Amino acid sequence: MIGRVFHSATLLHDGTALIAGGEDQADESAPGPNWQGYVAFATTEIFDSATASFKPYKPMTEGRFWHSATLLPSGAVLLVGGIGSDMPLATAETDR
Repeated sequence: MIGRVFHSATLLHDGTALIAGGEDQADESAPGPNWQGYVAFATTEIFDSATASFKPYKPMTEGRFWHSATLLPSGAVLLVGGIGSDMPLATAETDR
């Protein structure tokens, strides 16, 4: 499990949840002189509430936060838009 904010959490058909993207949870309200801007995560994890555990899942092709995540009838999750390290994204991908 990694600390992240502005990620998505999508409930899957099997009762687990896909946690996708986000950015570092560091406080950027008063960035210091070494602040490099936002860093969007491309990582994903599966959260299992039955065991209260996280396990790594396959990475996205692009890091993104403030994106949309939609569970499709096939069971795939569609991830759309968001911000990718300081710039808006006009891309989409699925977790499968």
